[in-house]
Amino acid sequence: MRRYRELEDRELYVLAGKLDEAAFEELVTRYESFVYNIAFGVLKNADDAADAAQNAFLKLWRSASGWRGECEVKTWIYRIAKTSSLDAARLRASSASVPLDETIEVEDTSLTPEENVERAETARIVREAIAELPEAYREVIELRELGEMSYREIAEATGADIGTVKSRLSRARAELCAILKKKLLYDPDDGTNQRPPSSN
Repeated sequence: MRRYRELEDRELYVLAGKLDEAAFEELVTRYESFVYNIAFGVLKNADDAADAAQNAFLKLWRSASGWRGECEVKTWIYRIAKTSSLDAARLRASSASVPLDETIEVEDTSLTPEENVERAETARIVREAIAELPEAYREVIELRELGEMSYREIAEATGADIGTVKSRLSRARAELCAILKKKLLYDPDDGTNQRPPSSN
């Protein structure tokens, strides 16, 4: 409903704590990609990430009534998503490692089928590249670029000071750029993409 779309995250979560399912659904809509990307960064597998994201939202719903607003809702969602992802990783730890799977992308109906395929492939490669970053760098990239969090919010979520956050983010971007250059043969300076065609 329109009135929910106009509410702030904090207002929605307070309503969710009063068992307002429509308010919670609006939060899920806003943060489903954010939560999934966090889970994928930890688990590096599409199916496992989807399961962890679902568990994270279930925990978010169950904890709504006890939330006292000590932090931003986005920070709270991040903490729950990260904990759920790490729990899933621990449960999987005793089994053989699972290879990186393709991520699930929602098709944009305004694009041609070929453009949707290229968009999904690019998104998959970017997620793979983010997953290759060291944990501390991956964390700040996810929060800044995917979660659109401020430096203050990232510092609050990670427990690091703002200076450290900025430093990690700068190094993370440099490493990510280097990884993407190797994966895509892409030069951001001239905008060329020389990635060889797929053999499929």
